[in-house]
Amino acid sequence: MSNASKRAARKALAALLIAAVCIGGYGGYAHGAESGLSVRQQESIFNVMQGDVDTVFSLNLLNESDRTFSDITAEVGSAGGFENCRLVSGATSIAPRETATYFFRADIRGNASPGNVILPVTFYYGGGTRTELARGEARFNVGRSVSTTAGYDLPLVDLAYKLPGDELEAGKSTELTLTLTNRGNVMLNDIQVSLELPEQMRIDGGFLTQYVNYLAVADDSSVRFPIFVEEKAENRHYQITAHITARARGASASFDRAISLPVVGGVESTSSQAIEIGSVSLPQEAAAGDDFTLRFNVSNTGKSDVENIRVEASGDEGLVNRTKNIFVEPILKPGESKEYSVTFFSAQGAPGQRSYAVKMGAAASGGAEPAAQYASIFITKESTPGAVKTPQLIIDSYGYGGAPILAGGSFELQMGMLNTSAVKLSNIKVSLRSDTGAFIPLGGSSSFYIDSIEAKSLASKTLRLSVNPAAEQKTTALNVEMTYENEDGESFSAADVISIPVIQTTSLTVDDIIGPPELYQYSMAGLDVRFYNTGKTTLSNLRVTAEGNFDVVESINYYAGNMQSGASDTYSFSFNTREAGPLEGKVLFTYEDPSGEEQSYEKDFSFQVMEMPDMGDGMEGPMMDMPEEGGGKIKYIVGGAAIFLIAALIVLRRFLKKRKMHKEMEIDE
Repeated sequence: MSNASKRAARKALAALLIAAVCIGGYGGYAHGAESGLSVRQQESIFNVMQGDVDTVFSLNLLNESDRTFSDITAEVGSAGGFENCRLVSGATSIAPRETATYFFRADIRGNASPGNVILPVTFYYGGGTRTELARGEARFNVGRSVSTTAGYDLPLVDLAYKLPGDELEAGKSTELTLTLTNRGNVMLNDIQVSLELPEQMRIDGGFLTQYVNYLAVADDSSVRFPIFVEEKAENRHYQITAHITARARGASASFDRAISLPVVGGVESTSSQAIEIGSVSLPQEAAAGDDFTLRFNVSNTGKSDVENIRVEASGDEGLVNRTKNIFVEPILKPGESKEYSVTFFSAQGAPGQRSYAVKMGAAASGGAEPAAQYASIFITKESTPGAVKTPQLIIDSYGYGGAPILAGGSFELQMGMLNTSAVKLSNIKVSLRSDTGAFIPLGGSSSFYIDSIEAKSLASKTLRLSVNPAAEQKTTALNVEMTYENEDGESFSAADVISIPVIQTTSLTVDDIIGPPELYQYSMAGLDVRFYNTGKTTLSNLRVTAEGNFDVVESINYYAGNMQSGASDTYSFSFNTREAGPLEGKVLFTYEDPSGEEQSYEKDFSFQVMEMPDMGDGMEGPMMDMPEEGGGKIKYIVGGAAIFLIAALIVLRRFLKKRKMHKEMEIDE
């Protein structure tokens, strides 16, 4: 190649690099899957507000190729706080050297995180056999709405994972343990955890969704999934997503947490590309309004170059980035790592004394799977500029055994008190107060004393408490009030709340079982058993049946459903006796208590079955005066008729009783 040709090539390359840099800085640009197509945002950034509905935004599709593309469609991806995103209008075809504009709509939730948000958009062409045409993104600046009711008092869940070894093995099943920690300041209930797995993995013989009844503040709980990896899986990292839903203060909440898991023992990766996020550094806490810096690395752990890497860091609502939080890396060589840092601060009005989550993500073009990582930081109360920060003493952790506490019982409460400040705290008095009187200290006072806690240190205390037998069945607050002094003798106070679920005992009372006045062998009889819910909780899924040395001709199972406190019901059943002698049996009740545990209760009964009266010649009474001719037959006919009449009366009695119950139900309805 001549020098002139080399200079021309270098100029062309430089021009391409400059264009790439300029376009890359242009909001919403992305290369297309087809050469010569690109997506550009008309504005540098779209400004929206929390709670906006049917927000319109547009993107331009540039066709710099010599080919016409038809049957063009577009799909909008997902971004935090954005929902109902859809294409509303745009050209269905685009000719060479033409630019087409496409308009979209989206709704912004009232609790959307303020700050910069990127919404991915993918264009396709070709109708039934859709082919990716180009990828782009719309960039938004979400502003805080003064009218929104979305507060910062939202639940927060941290997720940690654990494997028996360091990785998953292809062709085998490995148990993945996920530990959920409630980092927010509200109790979480009805928690469900499900996994979104790549096609090379599946749940092996377990449930697709795991459940956790509740998570108190700062508590954690673990769920386990047996993950089977196909033998054809590649030796690389795979990303799975944990979808978590819960209820907090009556409202639903959801969280998605990404996990990157290495797989070994499979086939060599066809893409040989892999990116990971590591070396995460984030302070444990920061004062409201103060800056803090997140640092992390993005590494290429594969065997080939990774290109066009987009790295982003964003925080929960209430955290605002002060510096650039989106980075574009043209290329990462195998084994190469880049460090990034983003400075955040908590916005004015964001509540302190709670944890906030920070998400890091990295995505690249080509075959590399995207990577994600989470970290959390505790934001303390806002400090006054130039003033000495107030030393903080907080309840860092507490435990009561994990299971709901039974009213009328007792339990041990373990508390950990953390001195979050940089000075020693002393003369510490901690008092417990239950506004409802549900919790009462055993063998001591409701207050205790700690001499001192060093800076950044933890002190623990265990107390034994009893639960009022009349305590209401609910999650009950236990107030913790603390007073303490710093090294200069200045007095301070702090308060915290511990949430403890209380359940009431169940009580099922059954009347004595009284049998028929006379019971003969090979005859039909019936029993009525009255029972009552004398406890303070609902008996769920109550079922009744009977068993004993008798025969039945129909089902004797009775499903009473959910029985409220103070309610009563009757169980009736018919049976046929066997030989003369003792008839022994029992009525069995099974139900679920408020914690979901199955309980059972049995009521025994015993009767004496008599032999059938002698219908022979020795029988006295009116039958003796009957004529001799055919007299024996008549006696037996009369006896059989009597038995039949008794059976008919029992059946009629059961029919009338059921009819009466149906009428009562109709009246109730």
